Amino acid sequence: MTVVENEDEAIRLANSSKYGLGASIWTKNLEKAEKLSRLIESGIVSVNNVVISDPRVPFGGVKQSGFGRELSRYGMLEFVNVKSVRFYDQLVLHHRVE
Repeated sequence: MTVVENEDEAIRLANSSKYGLGASIWTKNLEKAEKLSRLIESGIVSVNNVVISDPRVPFGGVKQSGFGRELSRYGMLEFVNVKSVRFYDQLVLHHRVE
């Protein structure tokens, strides 16, 4: 366990890691937790719980904890290529760009 003087030092210490898979914040003040969770450089931040993945929520790290996401719709999009196919019928008469 590491004891810090204040929230700024806690954020600095957390973000100084070369890894960033998950973090947790434990507090009764949920407004503070929301503010701090935005400042932490991590793929997921759990408030008042341990870090676990959930198939409904994208999961993945930042920095040297990887890139991309798995799980949820966002995770599925990591494994597919989107292709566009455009048909132009009567191109000269009806084509316009807005």
